[in-house]
Amino acid sequence: MAIPGRGSRSAGLMSSVALQLLLNVTSFYFVFYFLFTLGLIVRKSLTLSYPADALTCDVALLFLLAALHLLHFFCGVKGNLTESESYILGNLVVTAPTILVSVYFLVWQTYVMRMDVIISSILVAVYSLDGVMALVTLARFARLVPLPLVFIAASSRSPAAVGGLFVRSVGRVCCETRGHQETPGGHLSEQQAGGMAG
Repeated sequence: MAIPGRGSRSAGLMSSVALQLLLNVTSFYFVFYFLFTLGLIVRKSLTLSYPADALTCDVALLFLLAALHLLHFFCGVKGNLTESESYILGNLVVTAPTILVSVYFLVWQTYVMRMDVIISSILVAVYSLDGVMALVTLARFARLVPLPLVFIAASSRSPAAVGGLFVRSVGRVCCETRGHQETPGGHLSEQQAGGMAG
């Protein structure tokens, strides 16, 4: 296993399996949602009095939602797999307008049918859960502590050299601590005093 170097995070993976699975599930559901909603809009335009400008607006917003979803999915997967805070933050930023457009189809589109309410409510809930998981993942990435200085100073060395440097450093600290340890009476032992005098 590789020894952490300058700027590395940790020896283990910090990616979220839950976030990755949720992003995939969201994508599968969105394909269904997009096709079903487009079919509903076509049906409503044929059976109801659908103003041309309203029809254009609904179709345009549906394709805008598709574009936002692609960006949402790309930033989420890329940020999770590469452990990048910037991509996860981008995923969170895109999630807000994505939920807003989904709420439009839930409440504000020209004709809201019962099926619109059901599938749009599920989509809003899934995107909200995506946002929560992305926020948790971002917090995990951001709260990592810096590496010890011994590893930073030895980042250019081989793994064996770094391991040896770490062991020697710990051993030196332990020896110095024991060398200056006092006896229960508060005075140095004779052996320790002789060693310090030498």
